[in-house]
Amino acid sequence: MRVRAGMLLISAVLLLPLAACAGSRRDATALPPPAAASTTPGDDERVERASQPPTPKPTTPAPKPTRSSNPKPASPCLRPGSGTFRVAPGGHAPVGKSGRLYRYQVLVQDGISATPAGFAAAVDATLGGSRGWTNKGVRFQRVSSGSCDFVVELATASTSERICARYGLHTGGDVSCRGGKEVVINLDRWLHADPDPAWRGHLSTYRDLVVNHEVGHFLGYHHMSCPGPGKPLPVMATPYTTGLRGCAVNGWPYSAGGAFLSGPAQPGN
Repeated sequence: MRVRAGMLLISAVLLLPLAACAGSRRDATALPPPAAASTTPGDDERVERASQPPTPKPTTPAPKPTRSSNPKPASPCLRPGSGTFRVAPGGHAPVGKSGRLYRYQVLVQDGISATPAGFAAAVDATLGGSRGWTNKGVRFQRVSSGSCDFVVELATASTSERICARYGLHTGGDVSCRGGKEVVINLDRWLHADPDPAWRGHLSTYRDLVVNHEVGHFLGYHHMSCPGPGKPLPVMATPYTTGLRGCAVNGWPYSAGGAFLSGPAQPGN
């Protein structure tokens, strides 16, 4: 009897681990996998979170639909890749009350009637105008050497077309353009404005428009359309390709009261 009792005791001891293993396998298949520790905060962490005020969500200002990224910093002034140009001498102190300073250089192609000094004076007057881009918090300064952010070039129709084409802009020699840091003003447009009869007698206004338009592209603004009959034409409109569309002649990005003269985004921007 003692032997049998001992054998039964040994058998029970051997069968116990096997039963435990079998139970472990059944539990592993029946229970879901444990949740990650990071997704289940402990009691202390819950209390700490509850005692803290909620973190306000950052507010992001609505982007301006007619503007893109800021231009790159100043670098040595560019020389046009086509034609021979003269640099306008001298320069002036920064104009504009506050904001980023953009330095620019003025060049005029050789062999045309316009002089570098005369063209530079006209560009200076436009960029420093009270209704110009300085209303948006930028400043301008013309230089004749050193580093600059962009150059303004007056070129013949054929030369302006070649320069613009280097940036993938095919003007047909009819219009001005802005490619990279080059603001290229077509000589025909500078001398005769746009062929649209609405521009007759408004040459000086058209000159303000074309300079403000191409510099506006440099600042990151895209094309706009006429906002409605009788309203001022936005300078970022393209009257030489789409016409005035009922808008009034205008050469400035801002009104006399300081309001930005905008319009619907033009398809294809």
